[in-house]
Amino acid sequence: RWDGRNARHYTMEEGLLGTETNRAAGYIDKDGRLWIGTELGAARYYKERDPVRLVPPQLDLVSIETQNNIYPPDKFLRLDHEFNDLTFNFRGISFIDERKITYKFKLEGFDQQWHSNSKPSLNDIRYTNLHPGSYTFHIQAVNRLGTASKVVSSPTIIIEKAFQQTWIFYVLI
Repeated sequence: RWDGRNARHYTMEEGLLGTETNRAAGYIDKDGRLWIGTELGAARYYKERDPVRLVPPQLDLVSIETQNNIYPPDKFLRLDHEFNDLTFNFRGISFIDERKITYKFKLEGFDQQWHSNSKPSLNDIRYTNLHPGSYTFHIQAVNRLGTASKVVSSPTIIIEKAFQQTWIFYVLI
């Protein structure tokens, strides 16, 4: 579909009956309805059923896991240095083909830039052997049409230093 500025491609995922048409395969009937001929038959275009690009996916951070516990996603965490593996569990919901939601994510305090996944069915991100420090996880869902959710962030997560790395240990020595 061409609106004078933008082209919109339709496939069988949007309800087009077949995969092949030609430029003479379109027809507007006396009631103004658009029919599209394909190799599998004719399909009628319904403007009111056309997916809206502006509806972003819904994204929820479900939980944060360490080696020994599962925490709610809104809890500030101060973890012992031994629990330095973090798994962020999340869920994306979209009106447009949930199986094709992709994610952009970044662990502030570790990652220098945002990363994108190539597996649409992904629902967790794992970081292992994190150094002592302060971290915040950020994630954004993107639906098949390219509409992105708001960025969802975890609270701050602090991984403590081992006792032998603290100033108190050096003073005692």
